[in-house]
Amino acid sequence: MSSELSQKIAALLGLIETQGSLEILLYVRSSGGKSLTANTVAKDLSMTTASAERELALLCGRGFLTVTLGSDLRYAYRPMKEDVDAVLDELVQLWSRDRESVVRALARSEDPIRAFANAFRFRPGDDDG
Repeated sequence: MSSELSQKIAALLGLIETQGSLEILLYVRSSGGKSLTANTVAKDLSMTTASAERELALLCGRGFLTVTLGSDLRYAYRPMKEDVDAVLDELVQLWSRDRESVVRALARSEDPIRAFANAFRFRPGDDDG
């Protein structure tokens, strides 16, 4: 891992997992609090609506986005933890000057065996009973 990647950024990337998810997260974050549909995200980022829906749902489930119900699901950037925004600021700066390091770190987090194992990890603050 690059020396530029702080532990907080590495941990955040472990939750984001894919370059597509990162691009969606940064896009929704840059919307200035505006709620966006999966169709809008897909169109603006040149991806399928199904891919956008899947990534938005994952980001929502991981506490980066909120979802509002209406005629369409609408997603907005509202992280559950306050310090996420500061770490994302660092990540945006790193992304703009050393995208390759970020992509490499994301590729490591996409390991399917690791992803499967992480599905069964208990995290502090999880209240599943």
